[in-house]
Amino acid sequence: MNEAEIAHKVLSGLKWKAFIRVLGQVISWAISIVVIRYIKPEEYGLKSMADIFMAVVMIFSSGGLQSAIIQTKELTEEKLKKIFGILIIINLILFVFIFLGAYPIAKYYNEPKIISLIQVMSVGFLLVPLNIMPSALFSRDMEYKEVSSISFTTNVIGGVCTLIMAVMGYGVWSLIAGPLLSSALSVIILNIYKPCLKKPDFSMHGMFDVVSFGGTVLLTSFLWIVFSKADVFIAGGVLSAKDVGVYAVALHLASLPIDKIMPVLNQVAFPAYAKLQDNPLQIAKYFLKSIRLTSLILFPVSFGLVGISHYLIPALLGDKWNDVIPLFFVLGLVFPLRGISTLCAPMTNAIGKPKVQLQLVVLGVLLMVPSFIFAINYGALGLALTWAIVYPVIVFINLVNSIRRINLKIFHVVKAVFAPIFVSSVMLVGLLMFYMTNVIIVNHWFTIGVMILSGAVFYILGMLLLSKKTLYEMAGLFSSR
Repeated sequence: MNEAEIAHKVLSGLKWKAFIRVLGQVISWAISIVVIRYIKPEEYGLKSMADIFMAVVMIFSSGGLQSAIIQTKELTEEKLKKIFGILIIINLILFVFIFLGAYPIAKYYNEPKIISLIQVMSVGFLLVPLNIMPSALFSRDMEYKEVSSISFTTNVIGGVCTLIMAVMGYGVWSLIAGPLLSSALSVIILNIYKPCLKKPDFSMHGMFDVVSFGGTVLLTSFLWIVFSKADVFIAGGVLSAKDVGVYAVALHLASLPIDKIMPVLNQVAFPAYAKLQDNPLQIAKYFLKSIRLTSLILFPVSFGLVGISHYLIPALLGDKWNDVIPLFFVLGLVFPLRGISTLCAPMTNAIGKPKVQLQLVVLGVLLMVPSFIFAINYGALGLALTWAIVYPVIVFINLVNSIRRINLKIFHVVKAVFAPIFVSSVMLVGLLMFYMTNVIIVNHWFTIGVMILSGAVFYILGMLLLSKKTLYEMAGLFSSR
C-alpha cells in the first residue's frame, strides 16, 4: 500500500468513524434515558459494583495481542493460529477467575445478588478471542467502514434488547443481556466477513516478539488505569460521597471532548502508522498533522466550555451542582494536553517502541499517585490542581521522549499547537469578561447560545489570521472524497 492509498484510507476512516460514532451516541443516549425510567437505583448500584471488578479484569483479556496483530510486519497463518491459541488460554483463565471470584466480591460488598450477575457477565470473556481476531484484521487492513458499521449495528441491537427487557420488568438483567447479545452478534458478523475460526495452535515457539510487544502494551494499559483512576480511588477513602460525586462529575465533563474525539483518531492512526513504520519521515509528517488538527478542535472546545461553565453547569445540571464549576474550570484548562499526549501512543506502538508509553505510565504512577495522596488534604480542589500542576510535566516528558523516535524536536510540536492555544486563550478571556458583567440576555440558555456563537466566530477569525493553513487542512479532511 503506497502513501496516497494510506492517506485516502485515513481520511475515509476518520470521516466514517466520526459519523458512525456521533449517530451511535445519539441513539445510545436516547435509549439510556428511557431505560433509566424502568431500572431501580439499587439495581444500577448492583451493576456498578459488578462493573468495577469486570473493568479491571477486562484489561487483561486481549493480552495486548490485538495491537500486536496490527503492528506485526509479516503476519503468517501460523502466527495467527498461535495468537488465537494464546487468547483462548488467557480468556479461559479469566472466565474461571471471575466465575469463582464472584463469591468473595459478593462477600466484600455484602450483596449476595451480585454473584449471579458477575457469573453471567463472565461469559463475555469466552467471546473475546472470537472478537479480537477479526477486529484486529479489519483494523490492520484499514477497513474502517466495515468494522464501524458492524459495531454500530450490534450496539443498536443490544441497546434495543436492553430497552425491551427493561420495559418488560427484567430490571438489572436487562443491563447485562443487552451487552452480551451485542458481543455475540459482533462475533458472528465479524467472522462472516473476516473468518477467523481456525484450529488454534497452543505452541509458543517463534512468538517471543509478538508476546513481548503485546505484554508491554498490556502492562501499559494496566498502569494507565492505575494512574488515571488513582484520584477517584483516593478521594473515595477520604472525602464524603457528595464531594466525590462533585469531583467525578467535573472530571467526566472535562474529559468529554477527549473521550469523544481521541478514540476515533487513535483507532485510525495506529494502523496507518503501522503501514509506514519503515518511513519515519512520513510518520513525522502525519504525526504533526494529527497534532495540528487535534489542537484545532480540542483547545477551543475545552476552553469554550470553561468560559461558559458558570452559565452552562447550573442550566444543564441544576444549582445543586454549582460546586462542580471551580473544579471543571481547572480540569478543563489542562485536559486538552491529555488529548495531545495520547496521540503519541499509536505512533510509538506502530514503530515497535511500546516501551516508550510504558515509561510514561510508570512516570505517571510515580509522580501523580503521591501527589494525589498529598493533595487530598486540600479536598477535591487539591486533586484538580494536581492535574493542573503535575500532569503538564508528564505530557512534556512524553512528547520529548516520543518525538525523538521520529527525529522531531519539541519546537515542531510547539509550533503546531501555538495558534489554537493562543486564540483559544484570548477567546476564554473574552468569555470570562462577559460573565463578569453579569449580563443575562433573555435567559440563561439564550445567553449560552450567544456566548458559543461569539466565541466560535472569534476563534475562526483568529485562526484565519494566525494559521489559515490548519483551517484549510481541516476543511480538506471533510471535503475530500
